[in-house]
Amino acid sequence: LYWVVSESKNLDAMKEYDLDIENKIIVPSKNAFSVYETIKEEVENIEENSIVLLLCGPLGRILAQEWFNKKDNVTYLCIGSYFDSI
Repeated sequence: LYWVVSESKNLDAMKEYDLDIENKIIVPSKNAFSVYETIKEEVENIEENSIVLLLCGPLGRILAQEWFNKKDNVTYLCIGSYFDSI
């Protein structure tokens, strides 16, 4: 399980649901596109048959498509602010 989240997100609450939070890719809270050129290559570090949860706004929608085109044996879920309340 991989997380792509803004630097302001605290994933510690996910431990209560037995979700692994060790593999994080951090992006800025504002203007996440500023790191697009460097982060787009992170897909190479993602293990096959993994799940990637993208909670990084509009950047997540772009990364999900591009990363799937590069590595289609990974599940990419762009879930926006779904976990904000947690």
